[in-house]
Amino acid sequence: MRRRLLAVLMVLMGAAALLLSVPLAESYAAGRTEHLLLRRRADAVRFADLADRVRSPADRTELSTEIRRYAGLYGASVAVSDTSGRTFARAIGKMFEKGQKMGTGQCNVKKYNRQLRDLIAS
Repeated sequence: MRRRLLAVLMVLMGAAALLLSVPLAESYAAGRTEHLLLRRRADAVRFADLADRVRSPADRTELSTEIRRYAGLYGASVAVSDTSGRTFARAIGKMFEKGQKMGTGQCNVKKYNRQLRDLIAS
């Protein structure tokens, strides 16, 4: 009797721990995502400020150096354009060296339509 009761209690405690850890993990992931978004936004503002101060070739070199450093550190590609759409400076990160791929064209909507519907509905 005691062993059965202990087994049932252990199962219930495990289920309770699992159910309580899911919201904690979601909250942690949301916080980390928000932190990353804020950091990237701050970096974009810094690059925009540097691009706004470009008056000479030395300033352009400083901007290009800063962007290359950022791309090397974070592996993200960066391009700074002016209001007419001309590119000031560009640096390509290490995305492709890490095994990631980028493609163009249409995706198979039928493969993802249920997932997209659920994401939109939630």
